[in-house]
Amino acid sequence: MKSVLIHGILAVFGLGFAYQTWTREPDVEEAPGAVTVVECKESDLQKLSVETETNRVTVEPQKQKDETVYWVTVQRKPKPVPPPDPKAQLDGGAAKTPEPPKEDPETLKPKVFLANAAFKDYLKLVTPLKAQQGLGALPKDKLADFGFDKVETTFKLSCAGKSLDFEAGARTFGSSGRYVRDAKSKTAYLFNDDVVSDLQSAQFKFMQTDLHAFVPADVEDATVEVRGTKKKLLQRDRKSTDKATWVDASAPAKRNELYGNWFTRVTRLRAREYLPRASEPGSDLKTTGGEMTPVLTIDYKVEGKPNGKLELVKVEENGTPHYYARSEATRSWVTVFDSAAKEVEQDAPMVVGLEETPPEKAAPPPKSAGGAPPHGGNPHGGLGGLPSGHPVVPPAGNPHAAPPAGNPSAPQKR
Repeated sequence: MKSVLIHGILAVFGLGFAYQTWTREPDVEEAPGAVTVVECKESDLQKLSVETETNRVTVEPQKQKDETVYWVTVQRKPKPVPPPDPKAQLDGGAAKTPEPPKEDPETLKPKVFLANAAFKDYLKLVTPLKAQQGLGALPKDKLADFGFDKVETTFKLSCAGKSLDFEAGARTFGSSGRYVRDAKSKTAYLFNDDVVSDLQSAQFKFMQTDLHAFVPADVEDATVEVRGTKKKLLQRDRKSTDKATWVDASAPAKRNELYGNWFTRVTRLRAREYLPRASEPGSDLKTTGGEMTPVLTIDYKVEGKPNGKLELVKVEENGTPHYYARSEATRSWVTVFDSAAKEVEQDAPMVVGLEETPPEKAAPPPKSAGGAPPHGGNPHGGLGGLPSGHPVVPPAGNPHAAPPAGNPSAPQKR
C-alpha cells in the first residue's frame, strides 16, 4: 500500500514538472560569438546620437513624474564649401575661393519632437549595447574591406556617466549587419544595422504623430468645449466596430450621426511638426498679425489608462488660418494639417449645440413607396424641391390641378 502511495506522489510531481517544462517561455539564445559592448540600463541612459556628413540626430531622456520620455533633435548640417579650383587663377596667381552655397535658413533649424512607442523597442538594442560578434583590432590593409578607410558616420552613447564613441563602417552583404568599431580602442564589431540606421531615420520612424496613445475603442466618454459651451458625449457599444455610437449624455437613447462622423475626423488629426518646447502657436510663422484663437478642447475619459486631453487652436497669417494642437501624448504644441483641422472646426459648433445641423448633415427624409420623395419634391433637388409642410402639388399633366398664375407655389384660393 505504501509503495502505491509513493508512486502516486511521484507521478503527480512528474506531471507537474512536465507541464512547467511544456508551458514555460523558451530561453532567448544569443547568436554564437555575441558580445556585450556596453553594459547600460535604460534608466541610466543619458544620451544617444548619430552623425553623418549631412545630419546629426540626438536623443535625450527627460523624466516627468513617474515616467521617462525621450526628446529627439534632428539638425541638418550646412552644405560644405567646395574646395578652391586650382585652375581658376586670379591676376595675383592665387586660386579663387568659392562662395558658400546659398541655403534657406529654415531648413537649418533643428527639428525637435517626442519619441513614440516604437522607440521603446529600439532601446532594447542599445540597453545593453550588444554586438553579434567581436572582431578585435583589424589590420590596416583590411580597413577598406570593412568600410573604415573613410568614416562618414559616427554613433555615440552616454550611460551612467560614461561616454563611448563608435565609427560606423560598411554594411554586410546580404544581411542586416554593419561593421562598427570603438573610436578609441579601434576594436571592431559586427552590429545589427538597425542600431545605426534606425536612429538616422528617427524623424520617420520615431516621431510621435498620434495625438493620443489610446485607441477610440478605449474612450468611455468625452466632453467637448467650443466657445465656452460644453457637451458631454457617451460612446455606446464602443468595443464593437460596427455598433459603436456616440450619443448625447443628456439623451443617450437618441441617435445623431453627426457625433460619430465628427469624431472620425478628429481621429485623423496628426502632428506634422513640433514647435520648440515652451514655444507658443504662431511662433513659427514668418508674418502674423493675428492672435491665437481657441477652436476646441476635448477631455477624454479612458478605460484603464490615464485620461486624455486635446486642445486645438488657430492663428491667422495674412488671412490664412494655421492650426496647432497639444495633447497628453505630444506634451507641447504641434502643427497639424490645416485641411483636416478645418473640417473638425467646421462642425464643432454643431456638436455642442451652438448651431443647428444643416439639412445636408441631417438624416435624409423617408421615401414614398414609389421611390419619389414626399411632398412632390424633386428627387434631384433644384427648384422643384418644396419645404416640409407645403401643400401637395399634383403632378404635371393634370389639367384640373394646374397652379394659379402669379405665384405657382402658393395654394389656390377658393
